[in-house]
Amino acid sequence: MNIRIANKFDLPYFTTLIHRINDDDSLGDIINGELDDDHLNSIFATILAGAGICYIAEHENQNIGMVLGIISPNMWAPQYLFMHQILYFVEEDYRHTRAGYLLFKAFDDKAKELV
Repeated sequence: MNIRIANKFDLPYFTTLIHRINDDDSLGDIINGELDDDHLNSIFATILAGAGICYIAEHENQNIGMVLGIISPNMWAPQYLFMHQILYFVEEDYRHTRAGYLLFKAFDDKAKELV
């Protein structure tokens, strides 16, 4: 199992994953299932450009999970920037492995490094 920083080639996994989550979640009902792929692409590009962090979990060269965070002002104390986790997902077949722990650890280590 490998944890790595996402790159531009992970965009299809990101957008597919967001669509899958949307389809399985009540949010899809609220927004009539409509997601704007251009907006999703923009979010991913912004994070890759340095406004956040995205890690991918891989097993045998297959993506099995993702954690994604964005740096933005703290809601309660906007003078401080925080790393806000906005996505934390592990594929169902890998949820009882170390994938989730390793993704979270990579994310947490990077957030601490930025302090």
